Amino acid sequence: MIDERMSDVDALVLAVEQDPRQRATIAALIRFDRRLDPVELRHRIDRASRVVPRLRQRIIHDPVQIAAPRWSVDTDFQLARHFRVAQLCHGDEATLATFLRDVIVQPFDRAHPLWEFTLIEGLNGDQAALLLKSHHCVSDGVGGVQMMLELFDLAAEADPERSTLPPTPTADDTQPSAGGMLTAEAGQTLRSLRTLVDRAATPRSIIEMTNAARSAGEALGSAVRMFRPPAATALPSERSAGLDVSFFSVALAEVKAAGARTGGTINDAFVAGVALGVGDHFGTEPDTVLRIAIPINTREGRDDVGNHWTPGRVDVALGANPDPDAVVANVREGVALTRNEPAHQLLPPLAGALRRLPPAASLPLVESMTAGLDLAASNVPGSPIPLYLCGQEVQAVVPFGPLSGCAANVTLMSYAGTAHISVGTDPAAVIDHAGLVRNIEAGMSAVLKAS
Repeated sequence: MIDERMSDVDALVLAVEQDPRQRATIAALIRFDRRLDPVELRHRIDRASRVVPRLRQRIIHDPVQIAAPRWSVDTDFQLARHFRVAQLCHGDEATLATFLRDVIVQPFDRAHPLWEFTLIEGLNGDQAALLLKSHHCVSDGVGGVQMMLELFDLAAEADPERSTLPPTPTADDTQPSAGGMLTAEAGQTLRSLRTLVDRAATPRSIIEMTNAARSAGEALGSAVRMFRPPAATALPSERSAGLDVSFFSVALAEVKAAGARTGGTINDAFVAGVALGVGDHFGTEPDTVLRIAIPINTREGRDDVGNHWTPGRVDVALGANPDPDAVVANVREGVALTRNEPAHQLLPPLAGALRRLPPAASLPLVESMTAGLDLAASNVPGSPIPLYLCGQEVQAVVPFGPLSGCAANVTLMSYAGTAHISVGTDPAAVIDHAGLVRNIEAGMSAVLKAS
C-alpha cells in the first residue's frame, strides 16, 4: 500500500480545526431492535479496516509544511483504539442524545486513524445502537455510505466470505524524499491550475478573445459570490465549542413528492422545510434571507472513499407568511445557481494557497467566510433496502454533520424508505435547542402537507 496525498481542501479543513468551533466531525447512529454480539461485531469491524485502506491510514505532516499532509498506513494500528462498548445508565432517548453529544465533540488522536466505532448497550427494550464517528477528511457522507456497505450485509445471513480476515495492510517501506515530495507538490499545483491556464490561453480570434474575457469575468463574479464574507446573519452570531443534538424522521416518499410538486428534488423540499422551521423559530423579519451552506456532490462513478464535494450556499428569502411550495421553488433555483458557479474550479488552488499560510493568517480568513452563514444543510442518499449486521436488521441510520462555524447543522439521510433527520446546534447561538427542533419538524410538516 502506497502513501496518498491529502487533497488541499481536506488539508485546509484539518488545519483550521485548531479552532474547536471549526470542528469537522461526521457521525452516524445505527439503531437495532436487539443486542449485537460484541465479539462478532469486533470481527466485522476488523475486517472492514483491512478492506477499506483509509481505515488503517493515519496522517503524516510535512515537517516544513510545504507539501500537503499524506495518508500512510498506521504500523501501530490497534483496533482497541477504534472500537469501544458503552453501557448507558438509563436507556431513554434523552440519555442517548446526551451520550452522542459528549462522544461526538471529543477530538481524535491524530497520531492514529481518525475514526471510532462505539457499540451502545442498555437502551430501552434491550435495543442496541452503533455510533460511527470519523473526521470529515476521512470521507464525505457518500463515501461513508460506501464504507458502511463493506461492514453491513444485504441479508440476515452474512456472506460466508466475510467470516475470513484479509491480510493486514502493510506500509510502503520506501518513504518519499523531501525532493520527491516537493516535486509531487509542484505537479499537483500545476494540475490544479491547468484549467485556469487553459482559460487564459492566448486567443486566436476576436471571438475567442471575447469568450475568454466573458469567462474570466464570470469566474471573477462567481468567486466574489462564493468566497466573499457574507453580510450579517439572521441567526445569533455567538459561537462555542459545544453541541446539542436531536433527531426525528419522516417518510421519504412524502419528501420526494413535496419536491416534485414544483419540479424539484428531495433536497429542495428538505432545505425548504429546514428554512421554514428556522425562520419561524427565530421570528425573522419579512425581508429576512437565510444563508444556508450546502455541499455540492462532485463524486463520479469511479470515485472511492474520500471527499468529492465543493461548498455551496443557498440564500433563501422567506417573506411574510411564506408559502411552502414557493420556498421549495426558491431553494430549487438557488441550488441550481450554486451548482453552476464557475468559481467551483477555483476552490482547489484557493485551498492550496490558504493551507500554506501560517494558521494565524489562514484561520481568520476561513472564519470570515463561515461567519456569515446561518446554518448548514446536507442530504445524503443512503441504502434504499434494509441492511443487516451480525444477523440483526438495521432499523434506522441517523446522520450527524459538522457545525463548521455555523449556528446549526441539519442533515438528512435516507434509509429503506425513511428520511432520518438530525439537528445539531451550537448552544451559544441556539438557546432553546428543543424548541428549534420542534419548529424544524413543523417546517418539514408544512412542506409535506402543502397543496
